[in-house]
Amino acid sequence: MMHRLMSLALVGLLLGACSADAAPQEEASPITTPLEEEAPTPSPATPIRGAFYPATYQEGDRVVVPITLVDGTTAELLLHEDLSPHELGTYGEIAGGLGQVDRSIYFRFGDGSAFKGSGPLATYEGHGGTTVEEWEPPPGSYACPNVVFRFGDWFVGVRTCQGELSSEEKAQWARRLIGRQTKDGFLLLEAVPPLKIAQAGEHAGPQLWLQGSEAGSPFITLTPIRCVPDEPPSGEDVRVMEDGQLVSFARIGKTWYANWCEEREMMIQVQSPDREYVEAAAEGLRVRDVSLAEL
Repeated sequence: MMHRLMSLALVGLLLGACSADAAPQEEASPITTPLEEEAPTPSPATPIRGAFYPATYQEGDRVVVPITLVDGTTAELLLHEDLSPHELGTYGEIAGGLGQVDRSIYFRFGDGSAFKGSGPLATYEGHGGTTVEEWEPPPGSYACPNVVFRFGDWFVGVRTCQGELSSEEKAQWARRLIGRQTKDGFLLLEAVPPLKIAQAGEHAGPQLWLQGSEAGSPFITLTPIRCVPDEPPSGEDVRVMEDGQLVSFARIGKTWYANWCEEREMMIQVQSPDREYVEAAAEGLRVRDVSLAEL
């Protein structure tokens, strides 16, 4: 929850340019043709537990990373090699609730240890006859029990203490939250009413996070939302990149931040104690072919 709180706080401070009434997406500029022989994706030296490392391919001097968010929004990231794209694992957060959005939903790949400490405390029947369990979290992690789902290789944890869920409400979550793994390995989530999950552009909507495994590694947040590239999120330290992209920079404590809008439909935030990395990302990280999930 800390990353979302920091991200949302900065969005509130810096992202005044976002608007649901923004102009329609402009035609994407011509792109280069991928190389005939795609380079294999190198394995990260120290994978992050619970992170997903998507397949990539080389295109000129950039690494292309196709992504899918849990609501079905898709895009492609283009990163310069100096941003260490193969070391960035992905995971994320969304929110949902019965009738109203009121609690966090976390997802981790291949490892449910972030949600499972002692238990299970209870079991529930999930969609299609699957088993959903309630677990006490590991010491020092999430502060309350989680309802834990398994969709393919993905573990999904729903916090039960943001307004305590009754046993019947937990059972409804178990039956009404549906997930599946795409052929590319990403997670998709759906909700059967009255359960709902936040949509792109809504408060606590989907976010995809990219992070390196080392202490102090950069943290990149991708938020699908209507935004205006020509209106920078903040007027204090706005710079024009070599390709004309406007980027707002800020420093809070020892951490540097860069925020900008891509293709009118994706907000990017890069944060790191390494100022050079943040500045390099502002120049070397771009997004193309954004397709927002239908609201």
